[in-house]
Amino acid sequence: RTAAGALPAAGAAVCFGAMFALYAAAEDLGPVSVVAAGRLSALTILSALVVRRKARLPRRKALARLLGIGVLDAAAFVSYAYAAARGPVSVAAVIAGQFSTLSAVVGIVLLRERLRPHQYVGIALAGIGTALLALAQ
Repeated sequence: RTAAGALPAAGAAVCFGAMFALYAAAEDLGPVSVVAAGRLSALTILSALVVRRKARLPRRKALARLLGIGVLDAAAFVSYAYAAARGPVSVAAVIAGQFSTLSAVVGIVLLRERLRPHQYVGIALAGIGTALLALAQ
């Protein structure tokens, strides 16, 4: 039961990993241009899917929350693209990859999720590993 989303999450990890590496390869375009191109591509594809499925737009209250999520998403990817262009992608990717650790912590604190002991150990090890990586630079 706890691994129900593991396969799609692994697919997301592969896609994110490839995308993060490609951000570093596109450093000559600038972080805002790279992220804007990605977002416009996604918007084009998703708009076509919405029109094809004749989906309804969310209500106004939900749209405000979705806009906030979009702003945070764009800011995160611009920050990452900038970091990957400035320094080694290996460092930027590991540090930016801590979003998953932070997501787990937010789930624990705000959503009252209960993790298994080994998951808490994993969060602690991820934090320690990231701190060691930062100290090594």
